[in-house]
Amino acid sequence: MDQTFQAPILNTLGDNDSLVLAEGLEMFSVPVPPYIATKTLVQSKVRELTGCNVVAITENGRSAANPDPQVPIAAGASLVIIGDSSARDRFLERFPSVPHRRIRRRP
Repeated sequence: MDQTFQAPILNTLGDNDSLVLAEGLEMFSVPVPPYIATKTLVQSKVRELTGCNVVAITENGRSAANPDPQVPIAAGASLVIIGDSSARDRFLERFPSVPHRRIRRRP
């Protein structure tokens, strides 16, 4: 992910927030759900089960874009995810953590 794009976007999202990037495409952040904690992205099967893509992991105030799918995800971290609204709903249903707020981009 381009650094000029990454920093402002990831800094905008807090836990449980989402940002509408374009019609039908959202970026949202959630605390790592218990089921995913200590698993890798490959083991969690987020993309296969929900259609969402994890584009960054935030831990201790630092965001890492394009996370390695073979590295275990720490409990206490947050996932930054991109997907359409139905993929987001599948993620939140399949991997419950806490509710998130939706942020609409201003025109």
